[in-house]
Amino acid sequence: MTVRPNDPKTFTLTFRLAENYPVDLYYLMDLSNSMADDKKKLADLGVLIATDMNKITKNFKLGFGSFVDKVVMPYVSTAPSKIARPCDNCEPAYGFKNQLKLDADANKFRDQVNKAQVSGNLDAPEGGFDAIMQAVSCDGEIGWRNQSRRMLLFSTDAGFHYAGDGKLGGIIKPNDGQCHMSNNLYTESSNQDYPSISQVAARVKEKNVNVIFAVTKDQVQIYKQLEPFIAGSETGELASDSSNIVQLVRENYLKITSKVELVVENSDDVVVTFRTKCKGDVEENTNKCLDLKIGDMVTFNVSITAKECPAGTVGNIQRTLKIKPVGLSDTLEVRMNVLCSCNCETPQIEEANKNSPQCNSSGTFVCGVCKCNPGYYGKDCSCPIGQRTLTDLQNECKPKGSTLDIYCSDRGDCICGKCECRARSSNSAQRYSGKFCECDDYSCPFYKDLICGGSERGNCKCGKCYCNDGWSGPECGCKNDTSACMVKKGDKYLECNGKGRCECGACVCTSKEFYGPTCEDCTTCLEVCKKEKPCVQCHLFQSGPLRTAVTKCPPEVNVLAIVLGVIGGIVAVGLALLLIWKLVTTISDKRELARFEKETRNAKWDTGENPIYKQATSTFKNPTYAGK
Repeated sequence: MTVRPNDPKTFTLTFRLAENYPVDLYYLMDLSNSMADDKKKLADLGVLIATDMNKITKNFKLGFGSFVDKVVMPYVSTAPSKIARPCDNCEPAYGFKNQLKLDADANKFRDQVNKAQVSGNLDAPEGGFDAIMQAVSCDGEIGWRNQSRRMLLFSTDAGFHYAGDGKLGGIIKPNDGQCHMSNNLYTESSNQDYPSISQVAARVKEKNVNVIFAVTKDQVQIYKQLEPFIAGSETGELASDSSNIVQLVRENYLKITSKVELVVENSDDVVVTFRTKCKGDVEENTNKCLDLKIGDMVTFNVSITAKECPAGTVGNIQRTLKIKPVGLSDTLEVRMNVLCSCNCETPQIEEANKNSPQCNSSGTFVCGVCKCNPGYYGKDCSCPIGQRTLTDLQNECKPKGSTLDIYCSDRGDCICGKCECRARSSNSAQRYSGKFCECDDYSCPFYKDLICGGSERGNCKCGKCYCNDGWSGPECGCKNDTSACMVKKGDKYLECNGKGRCECGACVCTSKEFYGPTCEDCTTCLEVCKKEKPCVQCHLFQSGPLRTAVTKCPPEVNVLAIVLGVIGGIVAVGLALLLIWKLVTTISDKRELARFEKETRNAKWDTGENPIYKQATSTFKNPTYAGK
C-alpha cells in the first residue's frame, strides 16, 4: 500500500480456526528428586495424553525433555561423591536434556519417560529458563514442524533462576538466546548465564510457541505473573503427583486455540489499530477474540498510519511490517510505500515560484502552500517579523502573565501577532470571538428553543445573555412589566395583594392560604367568616340567630383567668412531684441507716487480733492419724 504520513489506510483481515491443524506438544519436565512420583505418573498417562489430543486433531506429535540445573556450586553439589550420585537412585545432574524428539508414537513417549532417571540439586529454584530457551530455539533437535501449533508444557514444583543468578556460580557471560545442543544435551549450561524473562518472551514470540506452565499449587501465583510478559502463555495447577496432567493439557490447549490475538512486528513509527465484532454485534477496538470454535471466522478492520518521515528524507521510503496471530506461524506481510515528498517539490519548480505574488512576493509557492522567506511568515507571507522574534509575536496571542504555550485559547490561529478565530465546527458559520478567541457567542442558555429568547429579548456575548429593556433572567425569559401583578385596594395599588412577589410578570404567592393570579384567593378565609358570623352579629350588631329572647350571646372568653389557671396548674404539679421525691428519698435513707445499725450490732470483732492478718505458713492434717 502507498500511504502518506498521518493519513490512515484501512483494510480487512479474516481469521478462521482450521480443523485438524497440526499440533506439536513438547513435555518439558523438572526431574529433580522431588518430582520422582510425577515421573512415574507421567509415564502411565503419556499414552492417554496422545489419545485425548487425537480426539481434537488427527495430526499430533509428542516429545519429552527434562532439566535440573547448572552443574556448578551453589546450585549443585560438586563434591566428588555427589557429582556421580547426587542422591539415592539418581543420575548426575545436567542443565537440559532432550529425551525424545517430537514423534507421533505415544508408546515411545512412555518408554522414554520410564527410562529417564531423576537427579538432585541443592537450591530450591531450578534451571527451567535454560531448558525453555533451548527447547524453543532448537527446531531441528526438538523436531518442531514449520506449519504446526507449537505447545511447550513446562512442569515443575519449584521456582526458576533468571538472568543475573549465574553470577552466584561465577558465570558472567550473558545468555545469547541461541541453540547449543550436542548429543541431546545443553552444552553451554555452565558457561552462559540464565536467560532473562524478556529473552524468553522474545524467543517464544519469534518461534510461535505457546507455553503452558503446569505447576504445583504453591507456585501457581508466581508463574501467573509471567503471563502478561510471555505472549500466549497459560498457567494451570498441577496435582502433587501430576495425576491431572491429561485434563490440564486438554483445558489449556482449548483455552489457547479458542482465542486469536493479533500482534504486529516491525511497527516502528507506524500506528496499527484493530476493530472487530468478534462473535457479537458490537464493534470494539481490540486485537483479541475469545471463545472461538473450529470453523468460526473473525474479520478485523486494520488501520495503519505512518506517523512521520525521518528528518531530511527526500522521496519515498519503503517499510515492511508483519501481522500474525500469537502461537501460529501464519503471517500477513504489509509492504508500505511511504510518500515523504511530492512531485511539486522538485528544485526546478521551487526556483520557478520564488517570490510568488501568491505569497506577497515574500515567499515561494510550493504545492499550494507558501514557503516564506526569512523575516516573513503567515499563510501568504504577509506578516513581516521586523525586529521582533516569532516568539514575541506569538506571545501577543495569549493573555499577559499566562505561562501556558496555548495561543488564541486553542480556538484560532496566531497571524502576525493577532488571533484569527476559527469556526466552532468544520461545517459551521459560527465562529469564536474575542481578542484571544476566548469567547463563545453561541453557548448561552436557550429560552423556548431560542438562544437568549431570540434577538427581541437579548443577545449572547461571550457565553452570557445580555437582555434587552423589559426582559431579565439568565436566558432573558422574564418580562419586567409588573402591571399584571398589581391589585387596587382603595386608593392604593398592592403588588400581588401584599401576599406574594412579582416574578417574570406573574405573582408568586408567599402565603400558603392565598393563591390565584394576584394572590387574592384564600383557601380558608371564607369558612372562618361563616363560622364566626353569628357571634360577630350578636356582639357588635345585637342581631343574628344568637340574639333572641330565649338565648343570649355567648360570654366573652376570660383570657386572664385561663392564663393564670394554666400557670397555677403547672406550679401545683411541680410542687407535688417535689414532695413525692422528698418522701421517697427520706424513707430510703431511714432503711439504709437501720440496716447499717443492725450489721454493726451483729459484728463480733476480736480486738486483740487483726482480722485480715494471715500466717505465713499453712498446716495440713493427715486424716489417717487425726488425734494421735
